[in-house]
Formats: sequence, structure tokens, C-alpha cells
Amino acid sequence: LVFLRMDQIKGFKCRQLAEELRQKIVSGEYAFGSRLPGSQVLSSLYNASYVTVYKALLQLEQEGYITMKKRVGSIVSFIRDAPSPTQKRLNLITTDLPFPVFQDFLEAGREIFTKAGWDIQTFLLPETSTLPDKALLAVNSPDAYTLVWGINSVFQNMLASLDHFYDRTIYVGEYLTDLRLTCVTCDEPTTMRIALEHFRANGRTRTGIFRYSLDSLTESNRISAWQSDMMAHGASYRWCLDHTFKCTPQRSVDDNSWMDEAFEALLRSGRLAEIDSIFIAFEPHAVRFEQLCRQHGIAIPDDISVITLGNNTCINQASPPLSYIDNRMEHHLRLALEILENRLQGISSSQRLFTFQPCLKVAASSALPALRPAKTKSRKTEK
Repeated sequence: LVFLRMDQIKGFKCRQLAEELRQKIVSGEYAFGSRLPGSQVLSSLYNASYVTVYKALLQLEQEGYITMKKRVGSIVSFIRDAPSPTQKRLNLITTDLPFPVFQDFLEAGREIFTKAGWDIQTFLLPETSTLPDKALLAVNSPDAYTLVWGINSVFQNMLASLDHFYDRTIYVGEYLTDLRLTCVTCDEPTTMRIALEHFRANGRTRTGIFRYSLDSLTESNRISAWQSDMMAHGASYRWCLDHTFKCTPQRSVDDNSWMDEAFEALLRSGRLAEIDSIFIAFEPHAVRFEQLCRQHGIAIPDDISVITLGNNTCINQASPPLSYIDNRMEHHLRLALEILENRLQGISSSQRLFTFQPCLKVAASSALPALRPAKTKSRKTEK
């Protein structure tokens, strides 16, 4: 005789219940988006306790077959042999943080894809790994694709399988560590090469850079490309570390207090006098840097040359206007449109990372026909 403990019996019933429900979902008896019978009904049908039913449902949710919602029930999330979309339906999802670039994503996305005949839904979400119900259903629709910008996570409450999510979703503007995700981004090594070549063509060889986040793989690639190029031209590793200026911007685009603090710290440390050029990725921060330089009698571009990213209109607020690397959201979106149009025609690729090459837009005063000599010995780069 084989004696089973009570917990073994309950565990067996839980697995058995989960397997029966799983088979009904896979067979299509419970279709995508439909609701399973309630816990009380399942408890009666399968002669199982409420705890056993709950554990079985929880297991199915962890496997991606259902999503459990309070006051709603268990919604089937498994898509069985979902066909590729044949209609031009697109979700645009971004963060609700108050930075113009996120609004640009929605506005440019609507314009570019609408002109190409796509039906658009837009979602502004807080920084979260959990999708609200309306966005959740939109992302997991068998008939729609999704573009995500500014939210770098695979959402925890996916209805559909992860394979479905990977096939239908494109992340814009970032490199992500999950190589199953499709990403569209600017070629960061090329960005730095263009900026540094422009600086050197004008006699600028001591280029500093601002770093925003340690968590961004895109920025890490940019910093790595800058460091590699600088070291290839004689700068030491230590010099590069000392002139990677770390900062922690506030969440409001209007709050430049962090730049004021960073600028004062650079003045006190003497590191600002050690550079003759600088790369600042975010345009409003580059403009603020230029204003602070002017307030302290540091002339741009004569004493220090500045290059930033994008083409935000605030660049023209600088006096003189700043040179910039053109990596506009429009370029990201047009590349994403090409990828999705091909997928609609059945043309797909195993490639998951798509990049475009930016170009340099030089302000008229940045040609630098003549250069001032270095003012102090402290400007020498450690070799």
C-alpha cells in the first residue's frame, strides 16, 4: 500500500485541475479573452477546495495562460495559432513623464503612421511594469502591433504569450538586453564618432561627456564609444573616468537645478578648465550649460564647444545656437514603419536590432575659423 500525505493529495489535485483547464484553453474551448468559470463554480465542478482552485489558477497565470483580475475573474490569455495581423492597427505607448520627447513620439507617430493608413491608439502610462486594462487588451490584440518608447520593461501582466509579445512589439530609442525584442535606435558609436571628428577637425581634443543613467544600455554604448575613441587618440583611462560627468536630472524638464549644481561642482574641481569640448545628450540641459558658461565668462564655441542630440527648438535659445546630432524621433518611427509594413506583407527577419545613422547639424558659429589658445596648463589631457 502507498500512503499519501494530505498535502501530497492536495498538490496532485491542484496539478490535475491546472492540467485540465490548460487543455481546455489550448483546445480553444476557453478562447482568448474569455472568462473562466468562477472559483466557486470550479470548486463544485472539480470537487476541489477553494485553496486548491486558487493555486491551480495561480499556476496557469504564471505560465501565461490566464490573467487573474480582482472583481473580474480569470481572463484567458493564451492565443492559439494567432495569425499575423492583416490590418494596419498600431498602439503607441510611452511614459507620462513631462519631457517633450515623449509627446513628440506620440505626435510624430500619429502623423507618420496615419499618413501610411494605420489606425492608431495612444497610451501615456506611469513608469510601471504593469499595464492598465485598456492598454493590456490593446497590446495583446491578435490584430495589432505596438511601439513602446521610454518604458523599458517586458510587462508583468501580459495576457498573450511572450512569443506573441516579441513578434508584435517594437521598442523605440533604446538597446534592450532581451535579444528577443525588436529595437529601433540610433547608431550610438557613429553618433560619437561624428561628434568627436567634428571637435578634432576644429582642434578640440579634450572632450568631456555627461552621463545620465547607469541603467541605460543605449547610453552605456554611447559612453563606451566615446571612451574608446578618446583612448585611441591618446587620452588615458583615468582621464576618461574623471571627465565622464555624472548627473541625476529631476523628472521635470523645467527643473535645471541639477545642471546648476553640476556646473558649480565642475568649476570648483577645476575639471571644467580641463576640457575644450563637451557632449550633452539632452538638448535643454545643453542649453542650460551654455547659459551658465556665458554667465561665468566662458565663451561658446571659442572657449568650449558643445554638441547635443536631437533638434528640439530649445537649441535655438542658446546664443549662439548649438550644433547637434540629428537623431530625431522621426527617424526612429520611419524605420519602425518600414519594418512593420514588411511584416504585414509577410517579409520578416530574424534580425532584432535596427539602427540608423544620424547626421551632424553645425551651427554657423561652430565652424571656428580661428581658435583661442588654451588658457591654463590644467587643460592638458593626461596621456
